[in-house]
Amino acid sequence: MRKVNYNRLFITALFSISAITMGSCDVDVVQKDSTTTLDLSENDVIEIAYNVKDVLKWQSSNSPSANSHTFGIMFQDIRGGNAVSEKNPVNWISGRDFNQFSTITPSQPSVYAFWSKWFKGINRANASIENLTNYQGFSNETLRKNLIAQSKFFRAYFYFELAKNFGAVPIRLEAVTNLNQATALPRPDSVNVVYDQIISDLLEAVSDLDNNPSEKYEATQGAAYALLAKVSLYKKDYSKAIDYANMVSGYTLESEFVDNFRLSTEGHRNETILEVPYTQGLSGLGFESAAETSEMQGSGIYQMAGGIGGVNSTWNNMLPTKEFVDFFVANDKRKLGTLVVGGEPQEGLTGAQTQIIAVSFPNVGAIQRKYYLTPDEIARLNATGNTQQCDINDLILRFADVLLIKAEAQIMLNGPGAGDAALGQVISRAGLPLSSGYTMNDIKYNRRAELSFEGLDRFSDLVRWGDASTVLSEKGFTTGRDELLPIPQLEIDQSVGVITQNPGY
Repeated sequence: MRKVNYNRLFITALFSISAITMGSCDVDVVQKDSTTTLDLSENDVIEIAYNVKDVLKWQSSNSPSANSHTFGIMFQDIRGGNAVSEKNPVNWISGRDFNQFSTITPSQPSVYAFWSKWFKGINRANASIENLTNYQGFSNETLRKNLIAQSKFFRAYFYFELAKNFGAVPIRLEAVTNLNQATALPRPDSVNVVYDQIISDLLEAVSDLDNNPSEKYEATQGAAYALLAKVSLYKKDYSKAIDYANMVSGYTLESEFVDNFRLSTEGHRNETILEVPYTQGLSGLGFESAAETSEMQGSGIYQMAGGIGGVNSTWNNMLPTKEFVDFFVANDKRKLGTLVVGGEPQEGLTGAQTQIIAVSFPNVGAIQRKYYLTPDEIARLNATGNTQQCDINDLILRFADVLLIKAEAQIMLNGPGAGDAALGQVISRAGLPLSSGYTMNDIKYNRRAELSFEGLDRFSDLVRWGDASTVLSEKGFTTGRDELLPIPQLEIDQSVGVITQNPGY
């Protein structure tokens, strides 16, 4: 379990090549993340492999312009109607474009940064696989196979983020280290080609991954099977989704929903399968300064999220909508595990202290909770001299999602009631009475109640259910266009016609 800084290889040896813009559909620089095994020691090769996942930490970029952001909440929760960019929709330029679909364009900087982030991660994974495969005399064959498997897992995950947001994207399985390799690749005819590559990577990897549910920061068999279940659900291969969900073993739901989002439980939760291991920010490293390096060891999301006057100062972005605040049924514990509601007690705060939220945000009366810091945690962060990078982990996979995937697949395959056992576990933990004969409407409610503000699923769920045009009509959703993000115009231009745009843009 590694919640430490492994960035020095990427910052020194791998970042030694200067950035050169080139005509490529999926890699916009000669990869600073690639070098030959002739230049590396065995320890270098190992550390490079462990650094592949650091791409998950990247939240901001200075390319193609300053203040380009890649927070998952922007692309899933704001785009999916759970949140708006900020109280005052003027200042946060990156976020406000996602409040309405008409302002999500091929030239939107954060769209480009999001695309670039995942393809750079893919190239890191490709470089790691090549290094590990080609290095002669590796001293530990079991470790070598495990690191190749981890690189394949993360390559699969990066492609999944691209596929569900952009559709069919170019597939590149070799590292780009020079301009001669940086030729544009066409998009496949169907997104299922990308999903099939993801499944292939995961199936090749799974036997060499550790079967260790206690490991939260590296790829494991549990993570591979969970991702296989989710990809199969997206492919509507419901039988496979059930099979893979059943293979995720050794995990249980936390007794309390909110325990998934407490700093005190990070790294040893029974429920989480994979987390992004952030550490407390170092003094002198600001929110934007890290750009696209592994330098950002802390998360900037706390600083972005809505704050409580007199308790903490943030930029009041990523605010829940009134519709989302009111969406929860009575007595659902997940409401106060997802939101800090004005007038309601919260850890370290009385209801009187949180009442300021109702005054600050009168139309909503709440801020998000999953990236909330208690007053004691804020004091500890302030003591470091850097309040812009905190140690709240992002959650990539957790067991509740696996249960929801399984229940949905069972209902889709065998009808209402087929998912009662799996869905019932999630509902019971939420403090709601159990019933039977659960339908897709129950799945839709519980996926939103359970997973919102984790930046992974809300918008994509609406699209795959066919609900986006109805639910998001007030945001100007246009069927046939807005199911996918636009391909960045810069990538299309550099490809000289090899890359084609998504419909409607």
